[in-house]
Parts: sequence; structure tokens; C-alpha cells
Amino acid sequence: DPSAVVRQHAVAGLWEDERSDLIDEFITLLREDESEDVRAEAAVALGRFAELAAAGDLDLNVRAMAS
Repeated sequence: DPSAVVRQHAVAGLWEDERSDLIDEFITLLREDESEDVRAEAAVALGRFAELAAAGDLDLNVRAMAS
């Protein structure tokens, strides 16, 4: 979406979604989105996955996402 606010809210709206396939999308947003707010929201979303991994609740059978 051309609106940074819409992109930011879209990422925030996925806070309950624990599908590991979202990790790639969040990494892309963190690396490439022009909006600092969107990048920050993507970082928060990735932090949730880090918490899942630390708790042993992240599916470890997914491919390496950050390569």
C-alpha cells in the first residue's frame, strides 16, 4: 500500500499470527520499507518470533529466514 500508516497498521494487525512464513515479510519490511514507523513495527513483530523461539515454541523446521 502506498500509505505508510496502512502498512504499519497491517503489520500491527498480525500480532496474534504466529505463522513462521511471515518472518520473511517482516524482514523485508525491516530492510526495505521507506517508513521508519513501518520498519519499527516490523522489528516489534520479529521480536515476537524471537520470544517464541526462546520459549521453544517456534517451528524449527522452517528454512533459515535471515540468510
